[in-house]
Amino acid sequence: TDGNGRLCYLEPSEGGRIAVAEAARNVSCVGATPIAVTDCLNFGSPDDPAVYYQLAQVIEGMSEACRAFDIPVVSGNVSLYNESEGGAIWPTPVVGMLGLLPELSQRCDGGFHEPGDVVYLLGSGEPGLAGSEYLSHLHGRVAGRPSIDLPAEVALQRFVREAIAAGLLRSAHDCADGGLAVALAESAFRGGIGTSCRGGPLAAGVVGRADVALFGEAQSRIVVSVAADAARELEQRAGDAALPCRRLGSVGGDRLLIGPIDVSLEDARMIWVKGLAEALAGEG
Repeated sequence: TDGNGRLCYLEPSEGGRIAVAEAARNVSCVGATPIAVTDCLNFGSPDDPAVYYQLAQVIEGMSEACRAFDIPVVSGNVSLYNESEGGAIWPTPVVGMLGLLPELSQRCDGGFHEPGDVVYLLGSGEPGLAGSEYLSHLHGRVAGRPSIDLPAEVALQRFVREAIAAGLLRSAHDCADGGLAVALAESAFRGGIGTSCRGGPLAAGVVGRADVALFGEAQSRIVVSVAADAARELEQRAGDAALPCRRLGSVGGDRLLIGPIDVSLEDARMIWVKGLAEALAGEG
């Protein structure tokens, strides 16, 4: 399931497209083919022209994305009039995506596993701070114009599914909320092994906008890892498909070395694991 109220608030139609695409991307990252959608549309009062506009535009965007992926909406529900004295909630369509994986043995995991594996970033999306977690949480702003290129998204997901079916990828993980640094950290947490990724856009970020390189968000990006002896084949396949394939670094060690970031894997993992519980305990 996926849904991002910030993006739908900023650009309702694009947010609707992105909700469908991101849900499909997560399914594709395990090697499954997206085949059906269910949704839950959460909005304020449609009596308010602004909310009605959000609802209509989100549905248009979701419909366009479903046509691009050639998948039907088979069920869903609508929750309206979600408001308080502070006003309406952010427009939040939640998309549940069903995928089909004929052979369970071909399932790909999102975590890094083998020391020495090579880490790549696949996809054409260029990161920006529009609607990002970074901009919201560190700067208290929800601003910008998020966007998605649906044909590029469909092509990326097809490429990843085919690479998984061919046994080429050791891991595949959607790069979305939180940006590239968060995606790399999550893959390390899931596999219980560190990573050193200071190449590609992360190298540029050190001397340029490091915050954008690390935490900027964009659609149509997937972090993958491959065995060292399979790296050339991945690059060749990506070149043949005209798909951007940027080498970031490697798997191994007990630290997260991501651009200028150097932190213990276990220290970072414990914050990731306990953060919500400690935040809720603080509320009491």
